[in-house]
Amino acid sequence: MMRTLAVIGLLSLYMLAMLKPVMPYIDYALNYEFIKEELCENKAKPQMKCHGKCYLQKEIAKTKDAEENPAMPNFKEVPEDYYTNVSSTYSIFSITEDQQNLTPSIAEEPLTGFSKDLLDPPRI
Repeated sequence: MMRTLAVIGLLSLYMLAMLKPVMPYIDYALNYEFIKEELCENKAKPQMKCHGKCYLQKEIAKTKDAEENPAMPNFKEVPEDYYTNVSSTYSIFSITEDQQNLTPSIAEEPLTGFSKDLLDPPRI
């Protein structure tokens, strides 16, 4: 029973996603009178016989723009020196001075906030 409901739910979501490009046409057909009377930009010019098609074209353009350019989250820019100014007292390892042999070694600076017993290896 749960599996059937999950399948129906996922199929419904899939079908809704597939109908997204068609939604402006469905909206236009369902709300034709309201769009023709209220939202049409050319209702003052009956010789154009627009009947709300201008609104439909705008909605189609919005849908195409949304498909082509998905909204990206607006992340705050991090300054370039943000990570370089971090104090080295927070690091466990430091790089030795020798540029040819870049092996990590234990940092000589004490770690703050840690117990020495916590860092000792277990005794057997």
